[in-house]
Amino acid sequence: MAHADLGKYRPYIIIGFIILFTLLAFWTRGIPSEGLVTADGVNLLENDAWYNIRLIEQTVANFPATPGSTR
Repeated sequence: MAHADLGKYRPYIIIGFIILFTLLAFWTRGIPSEGLVTADGVNLLENDAWYNIRLIEQTVANFPATPGSTR
């Protein structure tokens, strides 16, 4: 077997790895969304999500004064 010179293929290998990891990241990001949105609406699974939604609702309802401000 002849020793292959991989130096000339190095840019293609790097681009291939970047594409591979990008696709893996998008695939991993899409996994949890299957059970998150249902026919009834958004399924908030933890308390932190409920807390953030409540903060947004209160900020929109009382705009000049945000939750936690003294004004």
